[in-house]
Amino acid sequence: MRPGRLLSTGIQWLDELLGRLRPGENVLWCAQAGTHIEFFVRSFLEASLEKSTQAAYVSFNHSPVTMKEKLGDLLNSPNFVLVDCFTDGKGLRDPIFARFYDSAGRDDLMRVERIAEPTTPDSFIAAMNEITERQGVGAVYVFDSLNGMQELWGGTTHEHLFFSYACSKLRDLRSTVYWICEPDVQRSSSFCPSAQHLAQVAIDLRRSDRGHTLQVVKAEGRALTSEAEVPQPYEISGDRIRLVVDSKRELVQLGKLIRSARLKRGISQAELGELLGVTASTISQAENGLIALSLGNLFRVARELQLDLAPVFGKAKPPQDSARILRRKDRARTRIAGSRQKTIYIDRLLETDMVDKLDPTVVTMPPGAKLNKHFSSRKGVEFGLVLAGNLEVEVADKVRSLREGDSIYLDTDTPSRWSNPGNEEAKVLWVALR
Repeated sequence: MRPGRLLSTGIQWLDELLGRLRPGENVLWCAQAGTHIEFFVRSFLEASLEKSTQAAYVSFNHSPVTMKEKLGDLLNSPNFVLVDCFTDGKGLRDPIFARFYDSAGRDDLMRVERIAEPTTPDSFIAAMNEITERQGVGAVYVFDSLNGMQELWGGTTHEHLFFSYACSKLRDLRSTVYWICEPDVQRSSSFCPSAQHLAQVAIDLRRSDRGHTLQVVKAEGRALTSEAEVPQPYEISGDRIRLVVDSKRELVQLGKLIRSARLKRGISQAELGELLGVTASTISQAENGLIALSLGNLFRVARELQLDLAPVFGKAKPPQDSARILRRKDRARTRIAGSRQKTIYIDRLLETDMVDKLDPTVVTMPPGAKLNKHFSSRKGVEFGLVLAGNLEVEVADKVRSLREGDSIYLDTDTPSRWSNPGNEEAKVLWVALR
């Protein structure tokens, strides 16, 4: 795996437990009711969209109006699509749910894909095949949920077949997928265990009187620590998911560092306590992770024992190869506008973790396509080179014609319209500087 190609769950402590996610992994979430799976899903989508990754949420259980409330500003991302399997599925085509499509604005409708026959497995699969083709390589997906499929399709047979087929196909497309399964729903208790052998990662979320726990049941290709293999208690704090044992774990780790440094210096707990103005008992409790030293005493310990606190309070990023290659087949493709027949899309030429300074892309516009906005949201200097075909661009209320081999430089003005007036596909290399 090349550096920079790992994906984040959007939750730091979960990334540390798993060693992050790999492109093409199917992640099976067996989530009991009330375990706040929506926070894990939203964190994953936010992290992916921040990297300009194409994302799709396939909803069997909630209407578009409800999903808009749940997802909030995520639905405004040009890289996001909501696949609505509810309105014509469990929603029974009720006008209450269907009226979303009459009242929604144009931007909302562009980011919601209504599946006409979700109750028929073959029709659903055909529709999903079209969506995955548009999403391209490296997209991320959330399927909510496997139980919803089962209710629509009347049993587990079709659900198993689709899950097996989609896991393989999306893995080949290097798409990372969250599959949500509710093991405490009737008829679903046996599905999670049987699906684990197809998934690369399996995570259990459980709820009890003592709180919520997360356990990594399976994670292929990783040497998991013993900590990852046991249930980890977590809680919801505001809009964040926090590991309950975080503070205790840090105290234990810090205590071990203090003890190791003290023994290396060859001084006793009483002698270190005297240097800090505390008792030997206080030092003993600190070394065993039972109490936290004051910030002032912690700095004195670091100075007296020449102690490096970085392993506790921060980790240096590993060095990366200065030469990074992105193969054509691994490019992230984003659909930005157009119909199915005249799709305008962008291919990114750098891995998403490298675009903080330079963002080179190739924009493809089919014949007759029009875009009443600029395809780049970055603010700064921009440069374009027409690789094929003809384009028209409107900048500062003036229309300019560009042909193959022509280039354009923009410093302050932003194009308000693009179009392909020709009979051939047009491509432009576009580079944005921050």
